[in-house]
Amino acid sequence: MWRGLFFFATGCELWYSVYMITVLQHTPFVALVHGVCGALVGMLLSRAELRLETRGVGLQSSCGRSCQIGRCAVAACGTGIAFFCLCLCTDSLLELVELEAFCCVLLFLSLVDARRRIIPNACIGAGAAIRLCYLVVMLARGSVTWSEVGFYTLGALAGGAALLMSVLAAGRLLGQEAMGAGDIKLLTLLAWYVGWQQWLLLIVSSCLLGLATFALMRMQAFLGHARASPAGNHGATATDATFPFGPAIAVAFVITVVCGQQAVDWYAAMLAG
Repeated sequence: MWRGLFFFATGCELWYSVYMITVLQHTPFVALVHGVCGALVGMLLSRAELRLETRGVGLQSSCGRSCQIGRCAVAACGTGIAFFCLCLCTDSLLELVELEAFCCVLLFLSLVDARRRIIPNACIGAGAAIRLCYLVVMLARGSVTWSEVGFYTLGALAGGAALLMSVLAAGRLLGQEAMGAGDIKLLTLLAWYVGWQQWLLLIVSSCLLGLATFALMRMQAFLGHARASPAGNHGATATDATFPFGPAIAVAFVITVVCGQQAVDWYAAMLAG
């Protein structure tokens, strides 16, 4: 416990020091330092999620040591790359703090979703609180107006309502749940972050990444079942019907923040030309 608190405090101190020293100097070296801090934070969050999971159910983790190391490495690499890219493409320090804090929330909910197939409401609330704090500070500084905040908020709510109706209609046509409630709430929250134009790009990217994730999981399950069943009984298991959509949404969000505006501008110029 104390070792975990020590590493967490060290990581927070290092992260804070980087912000105080660099301020707005977004050079590749500073971005690399942000990436290293992000990798440290990702490692700590992965360990924290594992401890909370095992304590919550009162059992030992079903994930072996090699699996735990792999999850920790993926979390560290993913968060480090996200922090590095966000530092390079973001001009405002306040916005960078907001996005990196939200990336930590996205990482944690992705780990939970990958393990339990659920997106905690607490993570959605934390993401909304981060965005709200950012908007309050921007309003206090006069960088945005109340009308702009209202436009983003109403746009996010309208997009979430349209997504909910689309998912319900798809569920009736398919005869099964098309998307979980947590995924809908997360996508609605992301509309509050990126705006409706980039939100459409985010949804498309999420679906493509989700399909790739689903295909890889099905292939892994099939190969594992084939090794375990030499007689050739390759029936689907109960876990094959679901897959975690949260990690795909999280990765799509980072991609959209980094290059979404360029993609929207390119598409608009192509339509105009």
